[in-house]
Amino acid sequence: MRAHAGTILQHGAILLEWDGRLQAGAMGLDDDGGLRPHITTLAEQVGKPVDRADLERSITRAFAEELGIELEPGKFSGRERVPGGAARNRFRGHGLRALNFGGFAAGAPL
Repeated sequence: MRAHAGTILQHGAILLEWDGRLQAGAMGLDDDGGLRPHITTLAEQVGKPVDRADLERSITRAFAEELGIELEPGKFSGRERVPGGAARNRFRGHGLRALNFGGFAAGAPL
């Protein structure tokens, strides 16, 4: 997450906390000095540590409410385990292409 000019950009992982050594090492940097001023964490934004399980429940509830659906735990089908498999078949011929988001597929305009 990045905090800039009073807004938050969420792209990729939601950082609950910051581990500078881990983050810098993952990017092949000696330290996180160039990264840290541009990155925020959920704990910083809400002013307290955030429990991962609580966050998962909150996100699931928010998606269900916003989309007007009921989400249920389950396992991926064989087609869903193939990157873009279910979405690729579902959106074929509709001017959409399949995008993969960490094992979840969604359609997006071409």
